[in-house]
Amino acid sequence: MSKESAKRKLHKILTGYAFLAPNIIGFLSFTLVPVVVCLIFSFCEWDMTSPMKFVGFDNFIALMKDKDFWYFLYNTIFFMIGIPLGMAASLFFAILVNQKLRGIVFFRTIYFLPVISSLIAVAIVWRWIFNSEYGLLNSILVTLGFTDVPNWLNSTFWAKPALIIMGVWQGAGYNMLLYLAALQGIPESLYEAASID
Repeated sequence: MSKESAKRKLHKILTGYAFLAPNIIGFLSFTLVPVVVCLIFSFCEWDMTSPMKFVGFDNFIALMKDKDFWYFLYNTIFFMIGIPLGMAASLFFAILVNQKLRGIVFFRTIYFLPVISSLIAVAIVWRWIFNSEYGLLNSILVTLGFTDVPNWLNSTFWAKPALIIMGVWQGAGYNMLLYLAALQGIPESLYEAASID
């Protein structure tokens, strides 16, 4: 390898790292460093006025004995149900809009619209949909013959599924675009080979 080609290769590498630098600095500043500091603080007792005191696993033991912690952990796990639901909805929409049909761009726009919509406007619309007395969802359930319709936003049981539904609806469009890009990146020859098999 000549000196000039080695210099060119080094220049490309440094240019690549220069483009990555803002991302790496942001990750270190706002993610890695705070997580490490929080981990260190979790083994200490400190009220920000007196000196920090190392207490080992005492904070974790106190946390395990706290009944509220287990309830919050349950809520967190419950809300994580929205992740696979959102992924499934996104993949479903991506497969739908990957068809070569007339007017498919309109449907892509409709599916992506919740992502760019104002959070306040979305919250107002969903508040109307989930309203227990005159909401759209309960009206549909009553029409289908259900008599005991959920009190979506005023019930501790039904509020969580309502938030999951809203979150899946709002986030599915963004992930749909990622899946759509991946689906459109698959060569046509693979589809032809699969249809022959």
